[in-house]
Amino acid sequence: MEIVKQDKIRVALRRLIDDRGVDMATVSRAIGKNHAYIQQFLNRGVPTELGYKTAIALAEYFGCGADVFGIAGGTYIRPSNDTGRNAGAPMRHPLQSIRRLMGLTTAQMAKALGEKESALAAIENGQASLTEKLLLKISRTFHIEPEDLAAYAPALTPDERVMLLRFRQLSPDQRKTLDNMLAGFEKERA
Repeated sequence: MEIVKQDKIRVALRRLIDDRGVDMATVSRAIGKNHAYIQQFLNRGVPTELGYKTAIALAEYFGCGADVFGIAGGTYIRPSNDTGRNAGAPMRHPLQSIRRLMGLTTAQMAKALGEKESALAAIENGQASLTEKLLLKISRTFHIEPEDLAAYAPALTPDERVMLLRFRQLSPDQRKTLDNMLAGFEKERA
C-alpha cells in the first residue's frame, strides 16, 4: 500500500516538473537539497519516501496543496528516520503544538480568537482545514509567524504573500486602522 502511495507521489511530482518546465536539479536546489535529490527520488527510488519537510518545501515551491506529497487532512508524514519514543504515533497538527506550548486549552484558545472550540478541535484532529482568515487571526493574536502554519492552510498566491509581508511591516496603530477598514468592507459586502 505504501509503495502505491509513493508511486502516485512520484507521478504527481513528474507532472508538476513537466508542467512548470523546470529540470530536476533546479527543483532539488530550490528545496535545499543537492542537485541530484529529485532525480534520485524519481528514477532510483532513493529515498524511498519524501520526508515531511521536503514534502512541505515541494508544495510551497509548486504552489500546490501538501496532499499531493502525502500530507492531507490531518495525516502528517513522520520522518522515516524517527525512531524515538513517539515513532509510530500520529503527528500533531502545528495548531495543537502551538496551543500546548502556550499552555492553553482548546476552549481558551478559541475564546482568545473569537472562534468556536469545536472548530479548532476539528482543525487539530484533521477534520477541517485551516483557512487563510484563521491563519492570519492566529498569527496576529499570538504573534506567530504565518509560515509556521502556512503549510496547513490553502496555498497563498504571490499577491497574497506580498500583502501578508506588507501587513507584517505595519505598526500596531496601522494594523488597527487596517482592521477597521476591512471590517467596513465586510459590512458593505453583507
